[in-house]
Amino acid sequence: MTLRDFTTVQLVDEREIETESLDLSRVPPDDRYLVEVLNSFPEAVLISTDAFLVEQGNLLKLKAVLFQDDVNIVLQRAAEISIQ
Repeated sequence: MTLRDFTTVQLVDEREIETESLDLSRVPPDDRYLVEVLNSFPEAVLISTDAFLVEQGNLLKLKAVLFQDDVNIVLQRAAEISIQ
């Protein structure tokens, strides 16, 4: 399930997840499924407090934003990159 403003936007079916096209060797095993989901839905933006995960997502050309302190700033940044 993906959310936007706490509202369900899309339910994700397991068959929609692409698992073959990424090099996940640098992504920690417990984060790989999340990266596969992000890759399968290019419009998705990951907002995470995990700087390493955000960096790895960005290196894979996925949309990811690091959440630090200000919710409004991170939501604005996520909105900006979601339209790129």
